[in-house]
Parts: sequence; structure tokens; C-alpha cells
Amino acid sequence: MEVRIPDEIAWTLVDPKAYAVDTIHKSYTWLRANNPLGVADIEGYDPFWVVTKHADILEVSRQNALFHSGDRQTTLTSQQGDREVRAMTGGSPHLVRSLVQNAMMSAMRDAGLAWRLYELNRALQIAMTTSRAIDSWIAGEDPLAPAAIAELDAREAAATFDAIAGR
Repeated sequence: MEVRIPDEIAWTLVDPKAYAVDTIHKSYTWLRANNPLGVADIEGYDPFWVVTKHADILEVSRQNALFHSGDRQTTLTSQQGDREVRAMTGGSPHLVRSLVQNAMMSAMRDAGLAWRLYELNRALQIAMTTSRAIDSWIAGEDPLAPAAIAELDAREAAATFDAIAGR
């Protein structure tokens, strides 16, 4: 089995335009058939793994200690983009993500919805395998609770959100 993904396929994975047209679907169809677990290694981007089969995605999501996402950007970002973000944030690749996550948690809390911080891989696994997850969440339940990051103190976060909002 080929490990390195052909460049022409790998480029579609980082091309925002490919997501607006059918190109991305064709690339993932090819990957599932020909290279379901491979490395995209293209100029200007750090190499990244691409996992395309459901069983493999579940296996990766069960092994958070081995397949963690905290070392680098968790979105497909060019090396130049990563350098620029780190320059703006004092070296952290995650500050922008953290600000967005906090804003989303605050907005969900204000709307009366579950608003914890979740381990991404586990939360995706729950969302993909729980048939009524969306209905449960809209009803005010927290179907992603098993993926909640315990180190986040919800009371402290709520107090911070209230202070920022001037409540």
C-alpha cells in the first residue's frame, strides 16, 4: 500500500476552492479506494496524515494519547500561515482557536445549550455514532459529555464569560 498521497490529490485537500466544487469529493473517493491511510507531503505545508475510512477514523479517535492534535495547528494551515499566527500570538499556534472556542462556548451558554470544551476526536466519534445527538443537544442535553475535558472548570469559565459580557 502506498503511504505518500500523490501531490495532485494532496493539493486538493488544502485548496479551499476544492471544497466549493466536486473536486474534494473526487479526491476523497480516490483516497478511500487507493490510499485510505496516507501522508500528504506537499511544498509549503507540514506533512499531515489523511485517514479516510470510517473504521480507521474510529481507531484513531480511540487513541488520543498516541494521535493527539495539540502539537501543531489543528486545521490545514500553510507553513507561512502558521508562522504568521505564531508571530501574532506570541508563539502559540492555538490562541486563535482558543478565542473562537471560548466565543462559541459563551454563545452556546447564552442560548441555553450545552457548552463544554470537548476533546475533538472523541466528540466527533460520539457525534458520528449517536443517531439522536443533534436532537438531544437542541433539547438542552449534552450528548458529548463523555468527551468533555475535565480540566476546564465550568463555573470559572461561566464567571469569566459573565465578566466579559458585563453581567
